Amino acid sequence: MRRVLALAALVLPLMTVTASPVFAQAREQERVTITAEDARQCAIWASFLSTELADDQETAQALLFAVNYFVGVYEGKTGRSIAIGDNMAAGNALAADMEGVTQRCADHMTGYGERMVAWGAVLERLSAQGSSR
Repeated sequence: MRRVLALAALVLPLMTVTASPVFAQAREQERVTITAEDARQCAIWASFLSTELADDQETAQALLFAVNYFVGVYEGKTGRSIAIGDNMAAGNALAADMEGVTQRCADHMTGYGERMVAWGAVLERLSAQGSSR
């Protein structure tokens, strides 16, 4: 339990800090690479952490958002519901390598946050162009 909370303390700032626009622009051109199995493990990881850190409402909500993101990625890649399949095996793999899964999932969430910052900048530019007409 302490190990999970210590890992969460390292990961959560990555998920809640806004990425710098320069870094976001550099990553904007990258291809998003997340496997269906990583998405499943990350959905389980974020769900687990959201229940372990439920005393902090803001963190729990951020983690539940991450659950939704990863479930969407998994279902989009596989074309099937995350509810079917071997979630127990994915959960066991997560437990066996919590540190590695935490790093992968944090990296995926950081990349996602950076892409959203970059996309927000694009939308702002489009909005400014539309309002100047």
